[in-house]
Amino acid sequence: MVSLSKYALLELADERKLFSDLPRVLDLKYDISFDIKYINILTYKILFELHNTYTFDISFYPDCQEIYGFINDFVLILESKEFGTTPTVLNLKNKCLNKKIKFIDYSTSDTFWVTQHKNDLTIEEIVNNMEVFKDSVVTQVLHLQHTVKDEVLCIEHIDFEYIFYTLDEFEKRTSGDFSQKGTEYPRQKIFKIDNARIPLEDYLYPIAYSCFENKGLVDECFEEMGLI
Repeated sequence: MVSLSKYALLELADERKLFSDLPRVLDLKYDISFDIKYINILTYKILFELHNTYTFDISFYPDCQEIYGFINDFVLILESKEFGTTPTVLNLKNKCLNKKIKFIDYSTSDTFWVTQHKNDLTIEEIVNNMEVFKDSVVTQVLHLQHTVKDEVLCIEHIDFEYIFYTLDEFEKRTSGDFSQKGTEYPRQKIFKIDNARIPLEDYLYPIAYSCFENKGLVDECFEEMGLI
């Protein structure tokens, strides 16, 4: 029996390793593999390289189980500010309080909501062509906790998840209520990294760029933050 975390995530352990070419976890103990669900190949490649470079705990949302001896049969298919004060590298290091800002792409009505509180940074993307799941609105959220180690700004925790809003909750959220939570269904984490020491200035932008859909808003946001 393979155990999962409370978020239904599969943690990488001594008997498990990441497959280099596909989003998949190989379990050597049970001679099975797990596809990783809802993650694109670019995000997976970044996390794979990070895991080979740095020491940390990492978990993924697994899909189906298959005998990993057959994995080679698979074909790999590659795939404006409105208000607030932008978090910057300097105030991230200083853990400035309650920084909130919204970025808008007026050509698509897509938005980025960025919140910093102490050592927590949250970025939520709301796209105009968003998914609707059983009358709930689905958004994507990247959340991280950062710290300063030897004067280097580091990511110590990062996760990516889907949030499910009722229509009423979503209306409040898009009207500018940063405190409004999505409660229609439990949030679903896709990956989670803990106990890390990953240089934030080197890796947060590529992770965010790979995860979110509106690349222009990613660029605008991270240019304002001084990270590209």
